[in-house]
Amino acid sequence: MLTLAMLIRTPRSRVLIWIFAIVAWFTMPIVYALYMDGELKAGKFPVDADSIGIPVGLTAIATLILAPLFFGVVWLALRDYRPVTLFAWNKARPIWSIVWTLVIGAAAFDLLRSGTYLILESGLEHPLFILHKLVQIYLFLVLRAAIVSRKKAAD
Repeated sequence: MLTLAMLIRTPRSRVLIWIFAIVAWFTMPIVYALYMDGELKAGKFPVDADSIGIPVGLTAIATLILAPLFFGVVWLALRDYRPVTLFAWNKARPIWSIVWTLVIGAAAFDLLRSGTYLILESGLEHPLFILHKLVQIYLFLVLRAAIVSRKKAAD
């Protein structure tokens, strides 16, 4: 059973986070394609204009191009991984904590912003897309906590 305490801590296993990251990353174009198809069927795009294939294709290409950067961050986060709270802070390395909180926090905030916009614009018509955004936000918070809580190499 999933509890609140489990949600505010990072998962116990780094393998689970790797699987979570791979699935969340590579399902992004599929979820986006389903979202765009739903929008097209709802009549939100003119039938005589450009295809939804352009943004869907660009999303797939961007997913592949940015995969090394994303998985590099995942690798960095999980090199010396230990489960911590999502709100982890490294008092011994405050600049490290601030920088990674701002960088990953900005990405998580953008996902939250776009998800909120989607809900305000379309309601709950696209639950899979909204769920995928929430999964991505949780993953980013897990990565931030894992990176911030790392000890210095000399420790």
